[in-house]
Amino acid sequence: MGTGCVLMALASIVMISLLRYEVTKRCIKAIFERTQAAFELVVVAVDCEEEMRRYFDDLQGKNENLKVLYIKSGLGTTGSRNVGIRACSGDYIVFMDNDVLVSRGWLTGLERVAEGSSDIGLVGAKILRENGEVYYCSKYMGAKLEGGRVVEIGLQKLKTYGGDDPEVNIEEEVVWYPTTTLLVKKEVIERVGGFDEYLFLVNEDKDLCLRSRKAGYKIIYAPSVEVVHLHNYKTVDRKGKYHSKYRLRMDYIERDNRNFEKRWGLKLSDTW
Repeated sequence: MGTGCVLMALASIVMISLLRYEVTKRCIKAIFERTQAAFELVVVAVDCEEEMRRYFDDLQGKNENLKVLYIKSGLGTTGSRNVGIRACSGDYIVFMDNDVLVSRGWLTGLERVAEGSSDIGLVGAKILRENGEVYYCSKYMGAKLEGGRVVEIGLQKLKTYGGDDPEVNIEEEVVWYPTTTLLVKKEVIERVGGFDEYLFLVNEDKDLCLRSRKAGYKIIYAPSVEVVHLHNYKTVDRKGKYHSKYRLRMDYIERDNRNFEKRWGLKLSDTW
């Protein structure tokens, strides 16, 4: 009898493309150049302009593992990602912002941590700034529990860390982790569902993590996997089309915050 072959798990990377075309191109280029593990890239292109359509059409002609789904705005973060989820074929689903630069071996690293235990459902990478400072890590994932129930949640940045700081290089369980680069086992999505569309723009990552915890899954921070997040709210043009029309809509954000707190009976508490 022959030894047969081992089927490699497939990961589906779900990304929303919404304006910011140059960083989107950098993100996609890095994924194709630096990912050794089997993957498909599912891009949900929102209000895509003609020049970017030509880019995607050309890229699809060269890469069979690229799917581009064109939609109109109006679905928000949650609805747009759910469109991507429905097109996924992978055993893992990786949610990624379109302004992330991955490092070589990033996907293999996330998968390795995910397969460390059957109760691990979600795995987040260490998120760095371009200057090497930490953007997101376990130390910034604030949560207060009472009797096992989460009563307070949010980003808690009390100090600035460098990527090599020992405190941010401990693999550990967290209550939640942002979807900047977050791997989720497909079985988790099948069990708890995708993103809940009672939220439109924000808190969707916290909501998914809380539902996953409730279902018995662990969320693990994996500092061995590093990616760079190009976004910086201190330098962006807040009056530009992307932020003023889509991302920094305070009416949606305030509504989401109220609905999230009410749904989970907790308090949002950010110190950033």
